[in-house]
Amino acid sequence: MIHFLRNLCLGSTLAVAIAGAAFAQTIKINNVSCSTGSVAFGSNEINITATGSCTSTTAVTPTITGLNPTNASPGTTVTATGTNFTAGATNVTVDGVNASGISVQSATSLTFVVPSVAAGQRNVVVVVNGVASNSSALTIATVAPVVTSLNPTSGPPGTSVTVTGTGFASGATATVGGINAPVSNVTATTLSILVPSIAAGSQPVVVTVGGTASNNTVSLAVTAATPSITSVAPTSVAQGASLTINGTGFAPGATVTIGGTAATVTGTPTATAIVVTVAPTTPLNAQVVSVTVAGVTANNAVTVTAPTAPVPTVTACTGNVSGAMTITGTNYVSGSTTATLNALSLTLGTVSATAIGATVPAGITVAGSYPLVVTVSGQSSSSFNCTIDPAVTSLPISTDKDGNPIPVPSRMPTPTSPVHVGTNGANGNFGSGGTENAWAVAVTAGRCANATPAITRIWYHNLDFTAYANSNALSYVGILANEALVYSFIAPPAGAKNNFNFGESLAGTYVANFMSISQTPCDFDTTKLGAAGGFCYSSRNGVNTVNYHSTTGAAEIPYCKLIPGQRYYINYRNQDAQNSPTQDSCQTAVGAATFCGGVLQIR
Repeated sequence: MIHFLRNLCLGSTLAVAIAGAAFAQTIKINNVSCSTGSVAFGSNEINITATGSCTSTTAVTPTITGLNPTNASPGTTVTATGTNFTAGATNVTVDGVNASGISVQSATSLTFVVPSVAAGQRNVVVVVNGVASNSSALTIATVAPVVTSLNPTSGPPGTSVTVTGTGFASGATATVGGINAPVSNVTATTLSILVPSIAAGSQPVVVTVGGTASNNTVSLAVTAATPSITSVAPTSVAQGASLTINGTGFAPGATVTIGGTAATVTGTPTATAIVVTVAPTTPLNAQVVSVTVAGVTANNAVTVTAPTAPVPTVTACTGNVSGAMTITGTNYVSGSTTATLNALSLTLGTVSATAIGATVPAGITVAGSYPLVVTVSGQSSSSFNCTIDPAVTSLPISTDKDGNPIPVPSRMPTPTSPVHVGTNGANGNFGSGGTENAWAVAVTAGRCANATPAITRIWYHNLDFTAYANSNALSYVGILANEALVYSFIAPPAGAKNNFNFGESLAGTYVANFMSISQTPCDFDTTKLGAAGGFCYSSRNGVNTVNYHSTTGAAEIPYCKLIPGQRYYINYRNQDAQNSPTQDSCQTAVGAATFCGGVLQIR
């Protein structure tokens, strides 16, 4: 943090207390800028001394109090009086059109030249440092501009001609023989035009100011066009790219073809250069570039190539084993894009400019980080480490061990005292009215069958996670030795971050336990404890916690990453997985007949 004194006087020293902050040389204090100064760095402070003139940069609002004259025609000089005018930082508009010839005499007076605007009452506004004044009315009179002479009086298309007359103003337009001619260098009595592409002959020159046209009695003797191409740059150009044609005798309105295909002229051609965009349909290889001015054509050679595809990038990638994956980045093209994951070809789905849908290849069977490369029209991205999560189990366990359907969601255990999840009979009916505390589910292949020590029965629920997440809900649970508790749930929306917590209670014997969050039920893999990304597994001889974070981004320490909207399982069993991984801690403590348990908090 940097602390500044509020006021600074010329010749004074500013002490700046600094703690771990970067310091920039440009200094601005209370909107005051000083022309010169010095900066001295001490061990605990920075001393800044202002030695030159200082000016305020605080924005002020200008005002207009009067205009003189109040009636004017385009090209007329008008004096505005008011306040807070600033030389070099002031602009004037008339009916929204920028005025020319702005001269600030003082903070209270300036002059400007009325631009080309239509007759009638128009608003004048002064803008100082981006702050606009009030508007003041100026009556614009209809005065037709007059053309009196041309210099030179003859020339081919592309010739620069000075037009002399009266009543000209910034914003004026001009035509030669009825064809628009670019206008520049406008004063009240002169302006310059560039003769457009027009047939030879006597062509009238007309100037229009504020919608009023001049006389058309002064004509220019237009001579035959003489275009010539001296070079093109580059000499080899891709379809869709820009090409500059250099030469002489060019003019506004000139047309260009490359290989017989029309190119798009960008900007206004000058007498010596034309810039065009090569059409995507232009034929490839050696072609003729042609410039036509007033019916006269000049030719030269150019080589046309296919466009080079931009290099694709990858900024994010997620997916699941045996499932879908999404790739995010730039410069993807449908029909021209391929990709590999761990050198295995991907089957692509929808491809947009910034996203690719694909299927994780069958060769990826284990969750982890794999190199991804995207190729578009021969251009390949840098290798990107793509995180592939475990396979998604999309459906919950649907029936109990007796074939009874398990509802989704099913009811949570009701806190009675004591509550034993399944210590007696099927589905553990306890409490008033035979409350269902959990569903007894059979141990099958892929569902606790390979657990060590062996599991003989699973107590299961389809958890309505949104009803309990962040609520600190309590569930008193108890299970026998060699049993497991499994709750299925859908990961909450992105951003949810909390934990499952298991602690001691008065019901049941409290012993060491093993908890995990997984995408398959009964994941009690002790080898994942403490491994990279192993925050989804925890075993404690005490209060046990597994933190979760629902996100589409990278995993965050120390949270188990959940992908929003996907199905997961919170798994619990009585096991000291760190010190006695081959023993059921409830069996060891109390034997097979007495239950063990505690309080499961869903936060």
